[in-house]
Amino acid sequence: MKSFAKKVMLGVGALGALSSPVVAVEVYNNDEKNTKVEIYGSVRGYVGASGYSSTLSTQANDDSSSLNGSSVGTASALYGLQTNSRLGLRATVGNLFANAELGLNEPGIVSGVTSGLNFRHFYGAYSFGSAGKLIFGKTNTPSIPDEFYSSNVLNFDQGAVGYGSLRTASRHVQIRYSIAGFDIALVQDTVALATTVNQAIPRLALAYTYKGETTDFKIGGSYKYYYWDPRTTVGGQNNNDEADARFGGKDGSAFHVFLAGRKQMLEKKFFISGQVSYGVNADLYQEQRTGLNVGGYSHSEIFNNNTLGAIEAIQNGNVQRAGFYAESGYILSSSLKAVLGVGYQATWLTPYAGAQNVNENPYHGYTVMMQLPFNPQKNFTITPQISWYGSSSTGSYPQSTNLATVGHINSIVGVMRLRYDF
Repeated sequence: MKSFAKKVMLGVGALGALSSPVVAVEVYNNDEKNTKVEIYGSVRGYVGASGYSSTLSTQANDDSSSLNGSSVGTASALYGLQTNSRLGLRATVGNLFANAELGLNEPGIVSGVTSGLNFRHFYGAYSFGSAGKLIFGKTNTPSIPDEFYSSNVLNFDQGAVGYGSLRTASRHVQIRYSIAGFDIALVQDTVALATTVNQAIPRLALAYTYKGETTDFKIGGSYKYYYWDPRTTVGGQNNNDEADARFGGKDGSAFHVFLAGRKQMLEKKFFISGQVSYGVNADLYQEQRTGLNVGGYSHSEIFNNNTLGAIEAIQNGNVQRAGFYAESGYILSSSLKAVLGVGYQATWLTPYAGAQNVNENPYHGYTVMMQLPFNPQKNFTITPQISWYGSSSTGSYPQSTNLATVGHINSIVGVMRLRYDF
């Protein structure tokens, strides 16, 4: 019975529902009742330094004309506790599995709760054996690559996002069915209270995952339709529509697709992995992003509804993204390995007919990462990492909250990440 309970837990984990460390502290195990409870956690912090330089475009808009052709730059010390540190509990009772995990800084399950101590994962799963599994609650969606396709520890372990990689963690309330490697889910990106009207229909997320002895791959994607709801219209604008700023009070769509793969060679001492993706407006549900690093531990997110508001008539257009990210690694010893990663992403705007003054030139993001993860003892990892981020564009794309254009930005970030799992 104990082995059956273990199979149920491992099967649910294979769905990509668990992003927690594999280690845990067992607090209860009853073979007779096929019941098991364990707690786990991960504390993560970093220390390092960074610097960046920026040469601004000479094609600036009116708000930044005084900065045309100028160069700026700075260096900074970096240190802190990662806000994706977490503490969780897992329980198995027969064919039932449940997971509750708290994070230091996490959007809440209900709309309007955007930060603070909240549930990263809060879901239950039931195994039908060979007939598949059913999951309901908040956990990672199937429409993203798994964590081992990207090792970059910056930006809360999402250091390649917006520079070729999709998010490898995207937690939302969903109902999901999985069988024989296939996942299909209805995802509610924004959950309203029971007495209110939800802002959009659920998002469809699909994936197929293959796990072999030395080869793994995953293919998937997502689609969401945003509709204009007259019940919440005030003064001709649908003020409660989460995509109103993008579609200008009209119906619209967002989607993305991806393919990720990983291959181990040389008796599993050497690996290569990669992912490619394409999407339109997928930032609306946060699984594609465009990043900007100006010498910090985390990236700014641009080309979303907040920053696009500075561009006239952008509500009459789509945001497209295409990118790739690849890694290669080698196990140097039982406690040390080396990893190299490279990525590129292009972001561009496609205005609808009649839109004016919209820059359609691509925004380019590049990255190169090198790291040496070291395990001096069980469950404790020290990861020295150095990353270069480059960004370039022409025209009046938004750079950040205080600079309205970007010509060329080069950023170097070096950190020592400390992680203890239990």
